Amino acid sequence: MATLKRKDRSPYWHRIYKLANGKFRSRSTKTTQKREARRIVNEWEVEEQKIREGKSEQAREVREFIERYFADQHRKGWNRDDAIKDI
Repeated sequence: MATLKRKDRSPYWHRIYKLANGKFRSRSTKTTQKREARRIVNEWEVEEQKIREGKSEQAREVREFIERYFADQHRKGWNRDDAIKDI
């Protein structure tokens, strides 16, 4: 769960959160109302969870793109398993 904080000289609430690499980041909610900021942050966190689980629209689009790419390469005679071995 993220922390809400107001930064110096800013009227807006910011989300403070920790990345997987241990670094902290901040993102403005662009609202001065704490209740509204909490709602926005909750929406962000729900979407981020969907992305992690592969259930978001973005994840679906990426998955479909990759599948189309591999299918196209396969039609051209490219062997996916051989390519993966080279990685």
